[in-house]
Amino acid sequence: MFFLVEQVLNRSYRNVPSLILQKIGATLQRAWLPFLFLRFWSAFLNTCNLVKMLQHVQKF
Repeated sequence: MFFLVEQVLNRSYRNVPSLILQKIGATLQRAWLPFLFLRFWSAFLNTCNLVKMLQHVQKF
């Protein structure tokens, strides 16, 4: 019985680094999401401004 418990503990201890890496990855994704949104929003606004400028230039 103790041997089985020891095997389970060894397996779970081996999984600890991968679990930690998964948590770190998830945290980084959540942290970077607003920055990615702002980058895409900025690019979208730049594109809109470019289209407006091109339309304005075509009028003249």
